[in-house]
Formats: sequence, structure tokens, C-alpha cells
Amino acid sequence: MVFGKGDTLFVTCKGKVIGGKSPDHPEYVTSYWRDDFLILGGTGRFEGATGSGKTDDYNSSEDPYSHHRWKGTITLEKGEKQI
Repeated sequence: MVFGKGDTLFVTCKGKVIGGKSPDHPEYVTSYWRDDFLILGGTGRFEGATGSGKTDDYNSSEDPYSHHRWKGTITLEKGEKQI
């Protein structure tokens, strides 16, 4: 992921897309994925970063985009932040 000042965060994520929706999704969800992610470092302010979390993403019948909500923790060399 590249941020506003050009700093890059390296993240890995592996999983699979599940057709349909889970009970907590709105009616317009057509497929979703909830997978673990791992932070592998980065450049600039993300150099030496570590962390992990969970994705909560879906595709919608209302638009052609995928929607992403990620929650986890990132540890930076100067301290920890919630993302």
C-alpha cells in the first residue's frame, strides 16, 4: 500500500472469496472474504513495521467495486497504532 507521502506498507494476505453473504451482511453483498493479514515492513515511516489483523471485505451488487474494512495492530519503530 502506498500512502500520501510515498511511504509504502508491505502486507501479505491469503484466503478465498466465498459466494453469497454472511448473516451480518446487507442484502446487496454478493461475495465476501475474511482473512488474516500480516504486515511485513515498509519504507519511510513504515520501515521496520510489524503487525497483523483480519480483513472483512465484500463485493456488492450496487456498484462495481470491492469494499474493504481491515482491523489490526501495527507496531512502528516509534510506537504502536491501531489501524
